[in-house]
Amino acid sequence: ELVTEYLINKIFHNPLPFWDFSEVEEAALYSTHPKSLDFANGEKKWYFYIHKDKSFSNNTIRKVEDNLGSWSLKWYEEIHDTKGSKIAFNNHFVFFSKRRKKTHWKMDELQLRPEWYKDFNLEEEWALGILKRGTEYH
Repeated sequence: ELVTEYLINKIFHNPLPFWDFSEVEEAALYSTHPKSLDFANGEKKWYFYIHKDKSFSNNTIRKVEDNLGSWSLKWYEEIHDTKGSKIAFNNHFVFFSKRRKKTHWKMDELQLRPEWYKDFNLEEEWALGILKRGTEYH
């Protein structure tokens, strides 16, 4: 539902459901400690759009400014539509402190397959982020 109702509608500039999300630039997201993000305001889960930057590194480890830690891709899973076709990926990230200690911060990044952008001649790429904070707050 998040992919079909929110992400695909966002990409095609279609009306979005009632609940709309904040937008964040990819480079800003991955260069900021999660507790310092503007929309991280005390809730335990946040939904937001990530404006993808083609020049931004697509590494599995994304270091945060001032060596405060890094996001590390732990695994990904394919998302299928009702007909069984692969339409997207869910990348699961975990935030590690500067001492490489696993923290309670986790993030899912839902991304459409690259073929979508080519097939529909879309220049702007978006993802849908879900940031989660565990019970320990660092």
